[in-house]
Amino acid sequence: MQPLHILLLEDSSLDAELIQAHLRVSWSDCKLTRVENRADFLAALESHTFDLILSDYLLPTFDGLAALKIVCDRHPEIPFIFVSANLGEEVAIETLRNGATDYVLKQRLERLAPVAERAVREARERIERKWIEQERAQLLTRQRQYTSRLRKLAKASIAINSLLSIDQTLKLITEQAREIIEVHQSVTSMTTDGNWAQAISATSLSEKYAKWRNYKELPDGSGIYSLVCRMNRPMRMTQAELESHPAWRGFGREMDHHPPMRGWLAVPLISRQGNNIGLIQLSDKYEGEFTEEDEAILVQLAQVAAAAIDNARLYLHSQETNRIKDEFLATLSHELRSPLNPILGWSRLLQTKRFDETTLTRALQTIERNAKLQTHLIEDLLDISRIIQGKLALKVSSVNLVAIVEAAIDTMRPAADAKSIPLKVLLAEPGATSSNGAIVEPEWKVDADPTLLARFQTMGDPNRLQQIIWNLLSNAIKFTPQGGQVEIRLSLIEPEATLTAGMSKTPIQARYAEIAISDTGKGIKPDFLPHIFDYFRQADASITRVYGGLGLGLAIVRHLTELHGGTICAESFGEGQGATFTVRLPLLVSQPDSKELGSSTPAIDLKGIQAVVVDDEVDTREIITLILEGYGTRVISAASVSEALEAVEQFIPDVLVSDIGMPLEDGYTLIRKVRELELDRDGMIPAIALTAYARPEDQHQAVAAGFQLHLPKPVEPEKLAKAVAELVGRAPVG
Repeated sequence: MQPLHILLLEDSSLDAELIQAHLRVSWSDCKLTRVENRADFLAALESHTFDLILSDYLLPTFDGLAALKIVCDRHPEIPFIFVSANLGEEVAIETLRNGATDYVLKQRLERLAPVAERAVREARERIERKWIEQERAQLLTRQRQYTSRLRKLAKASIAINSLLSIDQTLKLITEQAREIIEVHQSVTSMTTDGNWAQAISATSLSEKYAKWRNYKELPDGSGIYSLVCRMNRPMRMTQAELESHPAWRGFGREMDHHPPMRGWLAVPLISRQGNNIGLIQLSDKYEGEFTEEDEAILVQLAQVAAAAIDNARLYLHSQETNRIKDEFLATLSHELRSPLNPILGWSRLLQTKRFDETTLTRALQTIERNAKLQTHLIEDLLDISRIIQGKLALKVSSVNLVAIVEAAIDTMRPAADAKSIPLKVLLAEPGATSSNGAIVEPEWKVDADPTLLARFQTMGDPNRLQQIIWNLLSNAIKFTPQGGQVEIRLSLIEPEATLTAGMSKTPIQARYAEIAISDTGKGIKPDFLPHIFDYFRQADASITRVYGGLGLGLAIVRHLTELHGGTICAESFGEGQGATFTVRLPLLVSQPDSKELGSSTPAIDLKGIQAVVVDDEVDTREIITLILEGYGTRVISAASVSEALEAVEQFIPDVLVSDIGMPLEDGYTLIRKVRELELDRDGMIPAIALTAYARPEDQHQAVAAGFQLHLPKPVEPEKLAKAVAELVGRAPVG
């Protein structure tokens, strides 16, 4: 404890020495400051803190009552004791009434020490009680504030959950966050891409920042807020911590362009699937820095907000689904009834009237044409039904894609000729270049090099492969105006094998056939391009639409392509700019001549290896299972994340092969849950992401999520087997 500091107002040096001597009985190390007049007394009070004040009653230029009044006005918490030789009973009572703590006669200084000790003790107890009362009052105030915040949070939750518009939801979330946490700035933004760039969706700024209310500059994913999105956890900083953080990018330093920041609290918005969908950021609290309580309240609000956003999106999706369904049913009714009209009309006329040979022929041709059209519509409906139920099966055999493309062209040529649309067909040989380095694109030749044509051999269903090409050609011709052009290009994509003389060869890498069908037709609107392969979607579903059809063809094409282990994509620069549809299909691996390679291909032995294969597509699941079983692997297949987790727990595989894009829960969710399971046991299961998402960023994302390898679909059997062998430590034999 610090030594006691006592202020003594006494003009007599002798009395001062006596007083100090008696005080040292209780406080041997006390510090005594003596003053004799008003000026020194005031100066001492201003410059020091005292635990006790002792004062004579009468002084030559000052008196004790005046000193007492000064102390009561300025420092009422300091005990004040009169020490005087001339203090009658009435005067003593008056001093006590005016605020003195006690009095001691100089003739009885032996009382001074215990009286002073009691006065100091009681003063300290009063201060402590006052501090406790203040602390209690502050706790009660904080409790009331917290209760009020929870009440506001509950009201906000009800209000937020009642909204079905994402824009209204975001606006309300932002306003409620600012009001409940009591801040000047609140911003809610939505994550737009894998780089955590944000679209500022709603802002709420107090009058202090009114001039920035139209601020719309979009963060690009490089700021500190991206850490919140990437890690999916809250961050809370003072302004000093914020500006010293290595991820700080100067947001708010440009006073003329951005709202200045004063501390920062940011909480992620996390969807039901565990994905980041955005964040809420607060800055410039009304009072003090952001606290743990502020963070806890904002986390709860963010959870409500994320659920509301999910609900709003589901509602919009259901509304859109209902709209598409209604449009599809209306289109279906129209498309099925339209062929019936000429069929029924001519049928009745032929039964009741006689016509000449020319009219009869025209009538029968009309009936046949419309019957075929209706048959095609019904076949599309049946295909979609089989696809949705997972019952569309392939009759697989070895087939040459050149013959498939030729057959589709022969079927569609009359339709193209009727619109004066030339079908330009190109066969591009890999690596063939002209003298200026351009790719050689010769016209299609039936008698082309047999060796080249033979390299387009694949495993597939001939009828379904022709259906893919026929649908794409049919669309190209349908949407291309009279005199336009349609181009079909068949290319061989064959990565070069690296061979080393005198050493064993590198296994043959996958080869693909690429079929690109381009037209000079109406093109595709940019906003519709992402939905081009969706079921029941048409760019124009109005009653004034020019082109017929159910909008099922491209959805069927995509599914058939993926069943064959391939991929399809669409490109268009917009309306009136034409479109290009590109299909990639895996080709059979033909082994090079042993004379060229100098040694045989190393064999891959996966006997005794256990694998779990996960894919929601039954055909893909079966083909991957067959491939691995062909190399001796024991396989358990799963159609969903839940089935896969059950298999992993019971089966404990040597390797996991999983698709990424699956309904309900995706491959990233699966690998995260598998890695969590592994925390309770020794060892890690190697995992391969086998997916049609083949961009470099998809590969990085898969590896970051916990997969060891990323293989794009379509994948060659040998490449898949080699990848499994590498992960389980089985080197090729031979």
